Amino acid sequence: YLELNAKRVPELGNLNIRKALSMAINRKEFIKKVLGDGSKPISQVVPYGLFTNEDNNKDFATEASKANAADSKYDVKKAAALYKKGLKELGKSSISFTLTGDDTDVAKKTLEYLQGAWAKALPGIKVTTKSVPFKTRVQLSLDHQSDAVVSSWQADFPDAISFLDLFTTGNSYNSGNWSNAKYDQL
Repeated sequence: YLELNAKRVPELGNLNIRKALSMAINRKEFIKKVLGDGSKPISQVVPYGLFTNEDNNKDFATEASKANAADSKYDVKKAAALYKKGLKELGKSSISFTLTGDDTDVAKKTLEYLQGAWAKALPGIKVTTKSVPFKTRVQLSLDHQSDAVVSSWQADFPDAISFLDLFTTGNSYNSGNWSNAKYDQL
């Protein structure tokens, strides 16, 4: 998943910019060309098969992905329009930031893919990439010293909250510093 630090790059806090970044990623192509491991595209952070909703016996990730599919559906034209709208709301003509990831081959390919996808779909965006060792990437994230980070998480126990709690205000692993009172309440 991507950690977007709006405290370092305020433009990354704009909802339309964030949606544009998401919609500019062709998840199926990314999996095929970069990961090549049979992963399934997903539109939210909880992995498939982790947690079943006891009320309807359905996989939490499947249900959540359906609810969020519109904001992560690959659509270059809509992504460009949302990006332009977000820039207008901010009074900007472009944004630039550094995307940090691990120094493994797959992580480097991930950085290159995202940089290329965003450059192709979002006119004027400038994304530089930075590959660092895993421990360095984690420390940069924990210290909130990165603009944007390609990160990962593994559940401590089989419940969606193991992932969803990451994004609550004040969580020590909320490295993107995202905060939303309604989300915290829920």
